[in-house]
Amino acid sequence: MKLFSLLICLNIMTSAFNQTISLVLKDKINNHPIEFARVLIKSLHENKQKSMLSNEQGEIETPSSLPAYIAISSVGYKLYIDTIKTFGQHVLSLSPEYYQLDNVVVTGQFRPQVADKSIYQIDIIDSRQMKFKTANNLDELLKNELSFQSRNEGTLGNNLSIRGLSGEYVKVLIDGMPVTGRELGFIDLSMIGLYNVDHIEIVEGPMSVIYGSNALAGAINVITSNYPNSNLIAHINAHYETVGIYNFDAIFGKRFKNNILTVNLTRNFYSGWSPYDTSRVQIIKPKLQYVIGTTYHYNKNRFKLSYTGNLIDEELRDLGNLTYDGTALDSYYYTTRLNNSLNLANVYSENFAVNLQAGYSYYRQRKITYENNLVNLEKSIVANPELLDTTTFNLISSRGFISNIPGKKLEYQTGFETSYEFANGKRMQGFRDIFDIAGFTSIIYRPSPILSLQPGLRYIYNSKYKAPIVYALNLKINPGTFVFRASYAKGFSAPSLKQLYLQFIDSNHEIYGNENLKSETANNINFSGDYTVNYVKHSVTIGINLFYNSIYHAIQLAIDTVHPGWGMYFNVDGNDYKTKGIETTLTYNYSPKITVNAGVITTGTAVLEKQNIYDYSTNITSSIIYHGLKYHYEIAVYYKYVGKSKIYAANFNADHTILNVLQQTQEDYNMMDITFSKNLIKDKLTLSTGVKNLFNITLVNSQGSVDPHGSSGNSVITGYGRSYYIKLSFQFDKF
Repeated sequence: MKLFSLLICLNIMTSAFNQTISLVLKDKINNHPIEFARVLIKSLHENKQKSMLSNEQGEIETPSSLPAYIAISSVGYKLYIDTIKTFGQHVLSLSPEYYQLDNVVVTGQFRPQVADKSIYQIDIIDSRQMKFKTANNLDELLKNELSFQSRNEGTLGNNLSIRGLSGEYVKVLIDGMPVTGRELGFIDLSMIGLYNVDHIEIVEGPMSVIYGSNALAGAINVITSNYPNSNLIAHINAHYETVGIYNFDAIFGKRFKNNILTVNLTRNFYSGWSPYDTSRVQIIKPKLQYVIGTTYHYNKNRFKLSYTGNLIDEELRDLGNLTYDGTALDSYYYTTRLNNSLNLANVYSENFAVNLQAGYSYYRQRKITYENNLVNLEKSIVANPELLDTTTFNLISSRGFISNIPGKKLEYQTGFETSYEFANGKRMQGFRDIFDIAGFTSIIYRPSPILSLQPGLRYIYNSKYKAPIVYALNLKINPGTFVFRASYAKGFSAPSLKQLYLQFIDSNHEIYGNENLKSETANNINFSGDYTVNYVKHSVTIGINLFYNSIYHAIQLAIDTVHPGWGMYFNVDGNDYKTKGIETTLTYNYSPKITVNAGVITTGTAVLEKQNIYDYSTNITSSIIYHGLKYHYEIAVYYKYVGKSKIYAANFNADHTILNVLQQTQEDYNMMDITFSKNLIKDKLTLSTGVKNLFNITLVNSQGSVDPHGSSGNSVITGYGRSYYIKLSFQFDKF
């Protein structure tokens, strides 16, 4: 009996001893072990969790009850999250952060899918890349990308161009819904913060079939975070730069069964910049911004519902020069921007899905001009109504589509999109509106596993302009590690409300719309190829892209060479507005410690009066990121060379008709940023520091004509000079 009891005890002890989880962590590319990875294991029954580091063989072994939740983080790798349901050994493969083939994308897709399956070339900027660049907003994040070029327009914000096409041709989306409030036709990307952003998807090239007007050059889709595995969230960031930037943001969230709710709060302050420290008139204006936002996600089985909303309140100060009696006219711009989007998706089967989206964007800008007496410190609103204004924009949009796979080789999507934008205010000369409704359909045919064809068309009804049928054809060939893509697309864009009716007047500008503008149509051709070679820890990807754009009746803003700052929109008639170019990229990785990127893009813009002659501009970018695995730190260096470029100006007759078009040449310049980040307190706290604009570039020489700010035309704003920064990020997630 004693022997029997002893055997039972030994069996119980042996069973208890065997109830362990053994993890072996390996690199997904080369199958090498991953050491110094931090592994969080939480028993879902006992509500206990422990944190450990993997050894040199990438192994961890620990007793735990099942099921157990695991979260694995390691410098140089993407976060890995899973649930373990059985004891024993589990071999887990982590993806290096540069390895983007398994990233899920949604922009222009029939349904969410991994990036390498998309027929479009989609560039992804994920949360780790955003951390390296420590950008304060979307404009700062994108302006150092190879195909982008940023231009500061003073009180009007920052205009970002792609492949020689300006921001008027770029569709800006948040969770798939368009953003309103375009200044001079473009969205000020400096007003779009990076708080609560999971990643950003960029499609370079026309997306008119999928997204309609303002998508001739491409689409930028900001995807917010949905925290699919977190039960409790607290993220706090504090950022300081020596040029007078003080930013703070926080995100808090909680999961309730199948629901997760987050709230984010942001305060951004910038003191402004001028080349003369003693001047009240600053070229880059002082700005104070508050943001409050919320997200809600419901996910059960095959049904998903999500809501994203944020309210932005901004004050921008345009201070005037002092007069002899100690007074000045100071203009304050109070901007309110509200973005809302509601998304519903239901997957009825593996082959059939329905998606519905609705959005509402509100934009209001109040201009109040004060007479500021700096002698007795009294301030009063001016009596001149020309110096006061309130302009509002509203955009109501909806979108819905169904996706179906009726056969193994065929998949189709068909849907609708509506957009109603209306504006009111003195700048718009009263109430103005424009309505757009469209139906679109697209088919993907896969005659073989390596070949995909996607034709598509869009029928558009516009309340002010007759729209042609827009169509596109995309092709993808993917034999092994080589991917070839080709596309042709026809685009259409109706003039925006501001291009038609705007009357914008301040101390530096006098910009007018043109009610006689014609709509634009465009043709685009794209060829691209990517080849990847993997060998043990080394990976090399070479890419090349050829592009051609031709826009008929292109809408441009011409600035008067005689009256600086005076401008009017016009159609380029007689000749098409053309751009063409070639882009080459190289990515090298020594997994997981080193990532090197380099790229060159040369863009030619046709001289308006000589269609067979092009002005060429070349941009060069390079970066290197080093991951210190053992001590959890990272060093990144980013460099960009921006070549000479041209913008257009004009001479006008007395009746404000264009006499002739001239060109302004902006000189080339170099930019470099260096960042260092270190993870502390079990990766919950991150310290980042570094230098931006190392070469202290501020104003770049220009020749030939004036710029839109009404200056003498001998310089263009490129930045606020060299700055040093420090950022602290606290991240707490309870799984």
